[in-house]
Amino acid sequence: MKIDYCTLEVGADVPFKEGRLFIHQPTIYEIGMMGEEKFFKAVQFLNVTKELLEAVDNIDLSNFSNFDILMSMIRSSYENDEDQKESFYLLMNLLFPQNELSVTDTQIIIGDGYLDDSNFEEFKQYIKEIFCIGTKADSGYNPAEGSMSARIMKKLNERKKKLAELKGEDENEGSLFGRIINILAVGERKSKIDLRQYTVYQLQEEYERFNLKEYHDYVNKARLVGAKNLKEPEDWMKAIHP
Repeated sequence: MKIDYCTLEVGADVPFKEGRLFIHQPTIYEIGMMGEEKFFKAVQFLNVTKELLEAVDNIDLSNFSNFDILMSMIRSSYENDEDQKESFYLLMNLLFPQNELSVTDTQIIIGDGYLDDSNFEEFKQYIKEIFCIGTKADSGYNPAEGSMSARIMKKLNERKKKLAELKGEDENEGSLFGRIINILAVGERKSKIDLRQYTVYQLQEEYERFNLKEYHDYVNKARLVGAKNLKEPEDWMKAIHP
């Protein structure tokens, strides 16, 4: 855990001193302006690792960093790469809305701050916490054919499995965030307009607590009418950290 829980819970901008930056936690509404599919695609693009790609072809990437791989994809001129890169830039604009972004040979310049090989892994950990992404073991890479970026993009374009894993469900089931908002709007009698101003962390935390409270109330009511052998509910007021 690198980000203070209070910062995440109130949706404040996150200081990232390693890059002289403040990371904005986008709201669900802001993500909706980008599009949920593009959002998940961009997060996937940003979190590509050589471990994720090494298993494809058995090539040694020990001389490349994850940042090298990202920069190769950003600089790629392949037409098929454009959708991934567009999604990446849209996400970066959400994360750093007040800063101009440019790419050099060794850095991503963001206003007066930067991302490079020295701080990129730290930045990725911040992104995982902001967007509640687990640290699952990733699979791997290898460019036997074509350029590095072409091989990476070939792997990334296997989208259905990857996005479903990131979302934790079938991507054909519609909007993940939209469904959670609908459930909370009905279950908690809240306005969708209010809920769409939540960050991903806030929405996920409230949804988990709502589920705990629902089961807690169900068990108590069921026991009043004689139900037995019910699973003991967890304390719905316990600390929740998605």
